[in-house]
Amino acid sequence: MQLIRNTLAHYSAFATLILIVICVSGPVSVFAQSPAKSSGTGRSESVDFAADTVVVSLTDAITRALDISPELSASEAETGKASSLYDLARASRYLTRFELTSVFSTAPAIHNPNNTPTDRLYLDPDVRNNWENGSIFSRVDVRAVQPLFTWGEVTGNIRAAEHGVDVRLGVERATTQAIVNRTAEMYFKLLLTEALYKVTEEAGEQVDRAEKQIADLIEEGDPGVDQADLFDVQITKQEFVRGVVAVKQRMETAAAALSRQMILRDGTAVRTTASELETIDFEQLPLEHYQLLALQHRPELEQVVSGRLARNELVTVAKSDYYPKLFLAVDATYSYAQNRYRQPNPYVGDPFLNRSLRAGIGITQKLNFSQTKARVERARYDEIALESQEEILHQLIQFEVEQAYREVIIASAAVEANAKALQISKEWLATEEINFDLGLGDSQNLVRVVKRNLEAILEDFEARYAYNVAVLRLLGATGILEASVQNGIFVE
Repeated sequence: MQLIRNTLAHYSAFATLILIVICVSGPVSVFAQSPAKSSGTGRSESVDFAADTVVVSLTDAITRALDISPELSASEAETGKASSLYDLARASRYLTRFELTSVFSTAPAIHNPNNTPTDRLYLDPDVRNNWENGSIFSRVDVRAVQPLFTWGEVTGNIRAAEHGVDVRLGVERATTQAIVNRTAEMYFKLLLTEALYKVTEEAGEQVDRAEKQIADLIEEGDPGVDQADLFDVQITKQEFVRGVVAVKQRMETAAAALSRQMILRDGTAVRTTASELETIDFEQLPLEHYQLLALQHRPELEQVVSGRLARNELVTVAKSDYYPKLFLAVDATYSYAQNRYRQPNPYVGDPFLNRSLRAGIGITQKLNFSQTKARVERARYDEIALESQEEILHQLIQFEVEQAYREVIIASAAVEANAKALQISKEWLATEEINFDLGLGDSQNLVRVVKRNLEAILEDFEARYAYNVAVLRLLGATGILEASVQNGIFVE
């Protein structure tokens, strides 16, 4: 009889467990993407991503997500475009204009009624073009312009384009860190739901045993148990079944979220290699350490600093229009047609039969100074705006780091407190069970301690998950999350 009371006491707490599980599991966000080419970050060779079931570690999941992310591929394409603009600016340093034009047509022959010598045709007024007797005509023009001194226009454009590449690299790093953070949070969410599902499975086995034992005692005619006890157990069991379904579906949703992040084929099941949800092995250093790291590594700050430097160079480029610019120009022409004759007189030319070369140093000066002034002012205001954004971002980054830092402290304290609470609840439960078996305990106390022990287990899992997410966000706010993953900070 005491065994049945013990079992019923355990069973009464399971209905409460289901409600707790449903509440703590919470919603899981899904990030869906489409297939894209590899970003070249490398892929774990130990995981067969084409299998029907994929078992991944955190590193595998992050590597795969970065390797196949179309979001990162798009960012890399923009970086490549900025790099091409930089190459174009550097190529413009030499021969900013260098082109060849070739023309092919027909040219008339010469009508020479007086049989004038071909080197004196220009002296005969009767010489005419004979359009009835045409010939092939070709002409080639080559033009080249080489800047010699531009008051910083050429070098300014090159430096501005170089800083533009740095801006895009900052955007790419920010995209990479966002993918790493999102994938890691999804991974830990899946670990949490897997842990909760294991708890519900263990509790379900105890419920089934309790129902069977009560049914057996009723069949044996035990006066301490009646049909009402069996009905109560069966009703509560249905509530438990509903809760198990909710936990299982949330686990599958978390797995689907991670699968979509890694862009696995439809129908692929995802499971984690970790046996249980553990906290990240993380040693928290003083706040100033993370704030200094953030100012050195945050990609957003890198973007705005590079953008400001680029705008500063564009101010120099705009101001160069105030001054005359020195250049070297070369212009060469060659044209040829059959049945035409070159004349030796330097003052007489034949457009169908010509050779010329002109080269020299020139000066160009823009005279619309009011427009130049407006362009300079616009470039300066752009630079001032980015200077203000840089200062704002400075303060915001330090606040974000401090906020994330304190969240880690809070989460760490919660992990420690919940671990101690779980240990106390286990000791309490063991004491109550011994007393109850000896006939010294109270059934209501036993029910209460069982319920509290189950709550402590769930709260312990939640605290571990919250701590891991807090560490992720601190590393993300510091700008070293990707490097931390590569250095193996995560212990599963």
